[in-house]
Amino acid sequence: MANPYFDPNYQPYTPSVLVGTAIFFIIISIVAVAVRFYARWISMAKLGPDDWLIIPSLFICIGLSVIQIIATTEGGMGTHKTTVNGKFVHTTTIRVYSETRYAYQVVGTLGLAIVKIVVLLYYRRIFSVRGFRVVNNIYLAVVGAWGIAFTLVLIFQCNPISTLWDKFEFEYGPYCIQTLSFYLALAISDLIIDVAIFALPIPFIWRLQLPWNQKLGVAGILLLGSIVVVFGIVRTIVFQFVIEFIMTEPEIYSADILWYHPGTLFWHLAENVLALSRATYPDRSGSNTNTRGYDNLSGRISSLEDEEQLTNGRAGVASREEEYSMSHLHK
Repeated sequence: MANPYFDPNYQPYTPSVLVGTAIFFIIISIVAVAVRFYARWISMAKLGPDDWLIIPSLFICIGLSVIQIIATTEGGMGTHKTTVNGKFVHTTTIRVYSETRYAYQVVGTLGLAIVKIVVLLYYRRIFSVRGFRVVNNIYLAVVGAWGIAFTLVLIFQCNPISTLWDKFEFEYGPYCIQTLSFYLALAISDLIIDVAIFALPIPFIWRLQLPWNQKLGVAGILLLGSIVVVFGIVRTIVFQFVIEFIMTEPEIYSADILWYHPGTLFWHLAENVLALSRATYPDRSGSNTNTRGYDNLSGRISSLEDEEQLTNGRAGVASREEEYSMSHLHK
């Protein structure tokens, strides 16, 4: 795939697009969470940890959207950077952009970790199998450690932190970590974790004694959120494109960072918002009684697990009775 960043006219992230999508993301986030709690209210369902944890995730998505608006309107994101007397200087616009980019990275990464935990807690609520809970606990620990580690590194990626807005990227030198490699590692690890999370329930669903069409139906509802994986792939590709361009044309990139960098931030926000929206999907489907028999996903799966355990228990009793009869027959 050809790298579009080598085309000087390539710019899908114009100021109007950035501001418009930010406003749209705010609306989508609020509606998704509001409908989730409305579905909980009309079904009189008890609120769980995943319900409460989705609230900070909502505020993070709103905050990221506001940051994108500020970065665009006050920081010039998506426009060509201008020089003063032919030289690079730290104008107020550049400083605002650098500060908002820093906030974007830190808050956005924290948001991705939180929404992953929301999904895992939801899985934990609908699957009562002990084996699943053990694996789920491992996933929760991994995601928690991932979120804390990457968020802390992002916070302290430079020493002093003000290096990020007091200097240009080519001046970071000994003050900062290898930011390009780190950002790419963040995107790739995020993608790997997303794939693992949305594949997690598949083996347990397949073990249920169900016809194939019902297994596919249950798996399909749980995996609708896998579109988040697609966004993660896009974000990783954009990161790779930008890094390739920086390595090949460092002077052009440094001279016009406001023009070339918006894509990496935009997809960070988009993935957060989509993950939040998809994390609420099972509850929104539960508010519709015409969802092909899956209007209450958690109750449906729990009943399937109980049915399977009952069937296995009956099979065990029958087996023991047969063994008992055979032993008496031989006597």
